[in-house]
Amino acid sequence: MDVLTAVVALGAIITVRTCGLLELWLRSRIRREEIRDRYLTRMSKAVARGGRLEFDEQGGASHHMHVKIVGTPASQRNQAA
Repeated sequence: MDVLTAVVALGAIITVRTCGLLELWLRSRIRREEIRDRYLTRMSKAVARGGRLEFDEQGGASHHMHVKIVGTPASQRNQAA
């Protein structure tokens, strides 16, 4: 095995490993977004008529989302019915 063959083989191994890690990272990111979308869909269906769903999403090292459900007062709900 000459030097060129060893370098090409090593480069191929490094490339395959890097692509595998990139694939895992992309899959986890897509899965996280799908979970978030399903959660927001379920939350928006749970909000009563006249209510509001407010959310604040913050990225960075610690990705998190704040969800706030603002409903209408009971007296207004009774009048609307």
